[in-house]
Amino acid sequence: MGNSVKNNLILISGSGRSGTNILKRVISSNSRVTCVTPYFDPHFIISPCGVMDFYNSFSSTWSPFYSHYKIGHFEKFLLKLSKRSFFEILISRILRCFDKDGTTISIARYCDWELSKHYPNFEHHVNEMMKELKTYEYSGSWTGTESYSIKNKMQLTEYKERKVLAGILGKFISNCVSSLLERAEKDFFIDSDTHNFLFAKEFSELIPTVKLIHIIRDPRDVIASYMNMKNGYPSELIHSIFYYKSVMQRWFSIKPNFPSENLLEVKLENLVNDTNCVVNKACDFIGIALENKMLEVDLSKSHSGRWKEEFTDDEKAILNDSLSDILNHLEYCL
Repeated sequence: MGNSVKNNLILISGSGRSGTNILKRVISSNSRVTCVTPYFDPHFIISPCGVMDFYNSFSSTWSPFYSHYKIGHFEKFLLKLSKRSFFEILISRILRCFDKDGTTISIARYCDWELSKHYPNFEHHVNEMMKELKTYEYSGSWTGTESYSIKNKMQLTEYKERKVLAGILGKFISNCVSSLLERAEKDFFIDSDTHNFLFAKEFSELIPTVKLIHIIRDPRDVIASYMNMKNGYPSELIHSIFYYKSVMQRWFSIKPNFPSENLLEVKLENLVNDTNCVVNKACDFIGIALENKMLEVDLSKSHSGRWKEEFTDDEKAILNDSLSDILNHLEYCL
C-alpha cells in the first residue's frame, strides 16, 4: 500500500440483535477489509458526548457558556476513551467478580475502551481537531463551573455554521480511520456500532462517501433476543416491542434522506440461507471481490425462527398485532 492513505468507511447497522456482528465477521474476513475486533465498537462517534452528539447540539444551540461546556465535555469524553487509568481498571475488575452484568453497581464508563491501542495517533487527531474547534482560552470561571475545581480555564469557541462544523468533524473521523487503515494495510474499515443508521443523515453530511449496510432480521426474533439478553435491552414483552418499534420508526423517517446509492439493506435470513448471493451483493456494494473465506464464516447460530418456540400463542398474537405494519413493510409473513 506504500504511503497512500485510505479513509473508506463502511457502516453496518441494525435494530440491535439483528446480526450486525455476524455480517461484520463475514465482510471483515476479506483481505482488503478490517475492523477493530469482531465484537468491539469504537463508540466515539455516535455515543452520547461523542462526535454526533457534539455536532447536533453545537450547531443548534450556542452561547459562550454553552460552547465552553460542550467543547470541554467533548474533549474529556474522547480522551477518556483513549486511555484508561490503572485505578479504574482495577476497581472495575473487582466489581465484575461480584456482579458480571453490572445491574447492581456499574463499572467505570467504557472501561474496556482504549482507543489509542486501536487507532494510531488517536490523541493527536483529537488535539488537532480541538485546535480547529477552539477559538481561545482564558483564566476564569462561571456559576456552572465544575464544583471545587482549581485553576479554572474558560474555553470560547465561536459559533460555526453546520457545514463548517461538518468539515472539521468529518476530517477527524477520516483521519482516525485513515491511520488505522494505513497501519493495517487495508482499504476499507467497518464500524458496526449498532445504531449507526439512526445517524445516517449526520454521517452523510460529515463523510459524503460513507456507505451503510442495514441488516434486517425478523422483528419477532429480534424481540426474542432482546428478552434473553441480561443487559442493555428490556426483558418485558411490551417494553421490548416498544423499544424495537421506536428504533425502526425513527429509521424509516431518516431513510428517505440518505443517498440510496450509498445504502444496502440485507436480511439475516437471506444471509444464512443464500450466503453466496447476499455476500456477492455486499462485495459489489463496497467495491471488493468475493473471497472464499467470506463464505466460510459460521452462520449456524443465527437462531432464525426462534420466536415460534419461545413465545406462547397469546404472546405471538400480541407480537403479530403490534408489529403488523413493520412486518408488512419488511416483507415478513404474519
